Amino acid sequence: MEAGLRAVGAGQRNAALALGMSSPQALLTVVLPQAWRIMLPSLANQWVSTVKDTSLVYIVGVVELSTAASQVNSRTVAYPAEVFGAVAVLYFLLCTGIEALPNWLRTGPRTPAAQPAPMSTWQRFLRWRERPVSDAVT
Repeated sequence: MEAGLRAVGAGQRNAALALGMSSPQALLTVVLPQAWRIMLPSLANQWVSTVKDTSLVYIVGVVELSTAASQVNSRTVAYPAEVFGAVAVLYFLLCTGIEALPNWLRTGPRTPAAQPAPMSTWQRFLRWRERPVSDAVT
């Protein structure tokens, strides 16, 4: 997080202060939005690593997805491939969602290409008047 904040140039903060913003206001409106875009890829990697490393938490006694799958597999007459396949799909969806969220936040929602505004009657008239007069008509 600190590296993301330091990556934004000091000139950005100084410019905001020169425009009359207070220090917290400059941080919230100028520095953090830029730092957020810089930090997103690193934060996404940390979130994915956290999700993947939660399987190590069962040592402490916290039941998580793969431990629960082992318990379900031992208590029921289910095939292990089905249970652990479902867990793998859940982990895949969870990690894919965590990876996609920062990309979506960084690029913003997709919007259709902006269409030009329709011309008013007056604009059409002015455009009609700009047409070159043919040499044939005298």
